[in-house]
Amino acid sequence: MQEHGLSKILIAFLFVLTLLGISSNYIANYVFAETLVELDTIYALRSLNVELHDGYAEYFEDPPDIIAPANTEWAPIPPEFKIEKGGNRLSLYDEAVMLEDGTCWIEAETTVNCQCIGVQLWGATDGGWARVLIDEAEVWTGSTYSSGNDSPWGVFAKYLEACELSAGTHTIRVENMGTSGIGGGTEVIVIFFGMREVTSNIAPETESSQEPSSESIPSENEPPVQPTSGFADLAGDCNSDGVLNVNDALIALKMAVGKIDENLVADLNHDGTVSSIDARKILRISLGLEILE
Repeated sequence: MQEHGLSKILIAFLFVLTLLGISSNYIANYVFAETLVELDTIYALRSLNVELHDGYAEYFEDPPDIIAPANTEWAPIPPEFKIEKGGNRLSLYDEAVMLEDGTCWIEAETTVNCQCIGVQLWGATDGGWARVLIDEAEVWTGSTYSSGNDSPWGVFAKYLEACELSAGTHTIRVENMGTSGIGGGTEVIVIFFGMREVTSNIAPETESSQEPSSESIPSENEPPVQPTSGFADLAGDCNSDGVLNVNDALIALKMAVGKIDENLVADLNHDGTVSSIDARKILRISLGLEILE
């Protein structure tokens, strides 16, 4: 009843704004970003076994039993998962896949029986709207936007998990809805998929571990980069605001995938170029998981 009444109010609100001549794009962005925030909870609670947890699942006290990186090109995935993706604008960095527009999607299918499956979502000021489906049924729709001040992590870091599923194989799919968040961006970033409560034999692990190769992980003992003349004084401070935060990691990522010009202030491993390794290191430093030496 609450959702039905709220929907009627929103329809009336949209009609009035349209009569006032306010653009449909502005209305859509405002309503989706501000007015419908309460509906995120309604979507998530339609099924009582679907929860949206704050933070990164791999650091939970009870993390998923099996984790598969969204980017299958970064590291071989465990045999308990099969992952497919599609769309016109996909970007890859480390274990993550960025769904950049409304054509993009990514789906994980379990190859063993389980009763609990989830996905790690990430977003910042360019975060857009995503839809999550489990076994082809929509279980959550919401914005992945984060201002950096609305979360203890400084980003939209959420692990969506559905449990108490029937014993069997399951699929979980994330779709970019093509709707921008408050910041005007439409990006939806998927880090990894998780599984627990496996009820059938797990296929033997291959030699390829879930952990990335040592070559893809920057050394903890790397010397700090001295900024090039004319750049920021703080290594990794891509927007020159004097602090290292998630926005710098996002800017470094855009440099790495060629969306914006490269700035070597983001080159934390001092190899002469900005890569996803640098973006990952900046993110980990901003979250307090590494120290800028």
